[in-house]
Amino acid sequence: MRTKSSLTAKRVRKSPEFKKTMEYANLLASASRIASRVYRQMKQKNHSHYRKLTGKAMKLLKAGLTEPDIISKLAPRNKLL
Repeated sequence: MRTKSSLTAKRVRKSPEFKKTMEYANLLASASRIASRVYRQMKQKNHSHYRKLTGKAMKLLKAGLTEPDIISKLAPRNKLL
C-alpha cells in the first residue's frame, strides 16, 4: 500500500530544491513543441519517430541551438531519423 507523499506540484514548481527539475521540464516542453512541428511534416508517421525527434530536439536545445535551427536540422528532408 502506498503512503501519502508530502510532495506537491506547487512545491516542485516553487522550491529551490527542484530548480533543475523545472529547468529540464521546460526544456522538454520546448523540445516536444519543436518535435511536434517536425512530426506533422512527416509522410510516414510512427509514434516512435516523435519520441526520437523529441530526444534529438532536447539534445540540440541543451547544446544551445535556437528553435529555427533545430527545426531545419530535424526536418524530414534532412532524413535524420
